[in-house]
Amino acid sequence: MNLLGMITFLLLIIAVDYFYFDRDRKRWGWLKCASRAKKAICISSILLLSIISYLGLSM
Repeated sequence: MNLLGMITFLLLIIAVDYFYFDRDRKRWGWLKCASRAKKAICISSILLLSIISYLGLSM
């Protein structure tokens, strides 16, 4: 899988988990008091760590 496809896939999975699967806020509820900037930093960090671990495991 190319890098752009993998990043798109990870973004889609994180967005679906945040907006669709986590209805009662059990996994992402700790973010509800955070500002929009802090939410963006947190989700970006999760995405970056996912990309790094994927690339590390694929080598």
